Amino acid sequence: MKHLITAYSLDDILYRWEEETDKENLRLVLLTEIFAENLKVIDPYIDMSVLDTQEEEEEFLKENGEYGVCYSKYGGELIFKKKYWDAIRGFVLYGYAFKGSVPIQTVLENICVQKNDFLNWLKKTDQHLPNFWFSMKEKSENPTTEMRKRALAMSATMNDPKFQESMAVHLEEIESRRGVPIILHDWFKHDTWKQEEGLMLLSGLSPETLFDFDQNIYDEPIRIIKFLKTIDGFEGDPRSGSSHVRRHESYERLWESGNHPSRATPEYFISWALSKGSPPDWLDWAIENNYFNQSKLRTEKQVEGKSEQSYLNVIGALLGLILEKTDKDEKRYTNIANQEALITEIHNNFGDSGGLSQSNLQKKFIAAKKSISSK
Repeated sequence: MKHLITAYSLDDILYRWEEETDKENLRLVLLTEIFAENLKVIDPYIDMSVLDTQEEEEEFLKENGEYGVCYSKYGGELIFKKKYWDAIRGFVLYGYAFKGSVPIQTVLENICVQKNDFLNWLKKTDQHLPNFWFSMKEKSENPTTEMRKRALAMSATMNDPKFQESMAVHLEEIESRRGVPIILHDWFKHDTWKQEEGLMLLSGLSPETLFDFDQNIYDEPIRIIKFLKTIDGFEGDPRSGSSHVRRHESYERLWESGNHPSRATPEYFISWALSKGSPPDWLDWAIENNYFNQSKLRTEKQVEGKSEQSYLNVIGALLGLILEKTDKDEKRYTNIANQEALITEIHNNFGDSGGLSQSNLQKKFIAAKKSISSK
């Protein structure tokens, strides 16, 4: 009865079980059953029977800060690693692990199921042990097709129309959220973003994404994704994130070509991306959710452009007076006694359009004096 003693990790179960069943949503099934307390897991799960009294429980939680009292789907209390439980709960309810929790793959690799507990769950759900559960010796001792029949029976149970309908609805709800950059709701609450955070968000990546480096055939370093999470909150296969990596690298090259603060407002990052002709894919979403006002950006750029032209006109007029030293009647200037006289000469010779009105010149000269005196 060795098959009732050994324990498998959830990741191992998924890998082995999927080889002999067509069940595509097995990961969600197992995590859902854990969240509903129908399937008991161990390590890091702490069996409540070990903690006989309230005092023992409190002492354990005091000594092990990573654990806490967690609540199952129906309100049951469990002693569980908090980050692991948040990952399970988020994945079951929303299709992605909650912020601050560990990646769901880490949970699958570290949570184990004892064979006897798994057997009890299979019996409750009217299923049989899958073929992989038995050792080669046990299989050789039972040279019949019974185990294959059991696997097929289990697959049939999994494919029950009611079960499939329920799972289809659940998966449809999850898929409806795919591509929607929901994590930006939180990120737009931040007054500023760090450089690496801003560039990753512009690229469609969650800042929780982890990069690593490999080498190509020319021994040149190439960036790869070790852990992939996109701004819709979904974790994905790192191998599928190459387009995000390329876009992130493009943003990085452009960013490093200029001078930028180490932290900047979300509007700063968006405006910068727009100025490079490479807006983020979620720009329309940000505008619709009132996180960014593109019309205001255009107005500010227009004002900025007009202001720059005005300064150029003032500088040009000053150069005309200083270097040419003649007015429009070809008379040489002998002396401009003060600022008022200078403004009058500029106005008389170049008119008052393009920022050369007397009032505007007065403002520009005051600002210029303040600027130079502060150096």
